[in-house]
Amino acid sequence: MIKWKFLNCICIFAAAIFILWVGCNEQPVDTEKADGSDSIASIEAPSNSQATLEEPTTESIVTESSVVESEYYPITEGQRYLGVYVQGPEETDVLADSINTLAWFDRFDQTSDYKISLCLDDNKYIAFITLQPTDWDLKLVSDGYYDDLIIEYFKKLSSDNRANTELFVRLAHEMEMRPSYKSGWYSWQTDDAHAYVNAWVHIVNLGREYAPNVKWVWSPNRADEYTTKYYPGDEYVDYVGLTLNNTLDSRESFHQFYENEGQRDYLEAYNKPIIFGEIAEHSTSDEVRNEYIQSVFDYLGTYDKCIGFIFLNQDIESARQYKFTDCELILDTFIAFVRNKKFTKYQIMTRVGTIISILLFVVLGFCIEVIF
Repeated sequence: MIKWKFLNCICIFAAAIFILWVGCNEQPVDTEKADGSDSIASIEAPSNSQATLEEPTTESIVTESSVVESEYYPITEGQRYLGVYVQGPEETDVLADSINTLAWFDRFDQTSDYKISLCLDDNKYIAFITLQPTDWDLKLVSDGYYDDLIIEYFKKLSSDNRANTELFVRLAHEMEMRPSYKSGWYSWQTDDAHAYVNAWVHIVNLGREYAPNVKWVWSPNRADEYTTKYYPGDEYVDYVGLTLNNTLDSRESFHQFYENEGQRDYLEAYNKPIIFGEIAEHSTSDEVRNEYIQSVFDYLGTYDKCIGFIFLNQDIESARQYKFTDCELILDTFIAFVRNKKFTKYQIMTRVGTIISILLFVVLGFCIEVIF
């Protein structure tokens, strides 16, 4: 009898270890990639501020199985979104198994059709589009002057089966024109907050009519008292965010950049889910950049108020060298942290599922023991 109990316990223990190993080491399924298109670079401004996140959410990951079994890719409360701005297929190839969100810059009159198809037709990723009304007069936007272009773009996002696939649109970001700015870096930046809000509301109303699958992200350069006048109102915003591209070596960590400059409280005050629309690090030292990327994951990986963060991956100018997919050191760190924090869309089994499975095997073992 003792020998039988011993063998029974060994079997239960071995089964439990096997299930735990499978749950923690499920390998990603390789996905084929389409050919790339262009995107428009974003430039970060001189700044005085910081951002933060919003109400707590449970940490759950978009899984490969959900892509296969569902007809569309839902954006739901509790999921977390990790993305990278990409320009071509070579970047999606190296990042494919480590992100669940694909980000890019679009214009109403210049779209990245390949990336739209990759997300909305193939359901490979959640789309995060930074949509730029480049060279448009904001007052003419609200008057309806550009409606044909706007409607045509939204129809492209919701045509046929695409209407069932939700996506993020970060519209006219970094809109504030602060007195401290010598000039703007985007055509829609203005000190006329009223004109900006009217244009935003007009575009969102059209979007909700022609592309109801879009979730709207309002994202100033910094969150503080000054930018509150640019907020369109809760009815017209689904998510809030910030641009946090670090160009100063004096900011040694993401935590320091985000919290110590005092913008977290302002962003959280909107009581909206928070997605950081751009995160990047510039330094002449790859080691310094690598440590900073680690600090991003250290902070956001345990910060349950953040439901999404998107890394900028483009070199814009000499003082803004943000691309990291061509640096083996940083890329390895990025992928390792992503898998360790379980942000990937391929995480098939959760820890809860693993624990339940182990308990079931234990119960089964006791049943066998009672029967025999």
